[in-house]
Amino acid sequence: MYITDKTLKDLEFPQVLETVKSFALSEFGAQEIEQIKPIEDRELLLIHLKETDEYLTSFHNNNRIPNHGFQDISKAILYLGIENTFIEPKVLLDIVSNVSIIQELTQFFENFKLLYPLLHDKISDLPRNFEIITLITARIDKFAEVADNASPDLKNIRLEKM
Repeated sequence: MYITDKTLKDLEFPQVLETVKSFALSEFGAQEIEQIKPIEDRELLLIHLKETDEYLTSFHNNNRIPNHGFQDISKAILYLGIENTFIEPKVLLDIVSNVSIIQELTQFFENFKLLYPLLHDKISDLPRNFEIITLITARIDKFAEVADNASPDLKNIRLEKM
């Protein structure tokens, strides 16, 4: 089934998207909302409705899904593959925050996979590189300051300056 642009306008679909967009917590989220289109595949639509039902169910029981407000790290991800690129310590802490949220959600959905089977399946496909949390926090403190022992060279340079 194809929905024409005129039908979407008649249904005020763009206004609905604008309303939803006003709740976005980041520019990245707002951009993703702008890309939303009606789902034309009935089977896919039913899966998404069931996933939405699982999410909404969490508001009505004692097993509420943990916080999942992610930082926008899309620009930093582009730099990760470039050798000798500088990434701000604050951005590295944003990466830690996102990976920590994924770790928390992974554990939550593993514990409640019977209650949230579709959401469990969705998150189980995510890569599990949780060791990055330790690697970054061993070198960057919570105030986004680079630790003296972040590298042997940095430690020597800082000792020389004293």
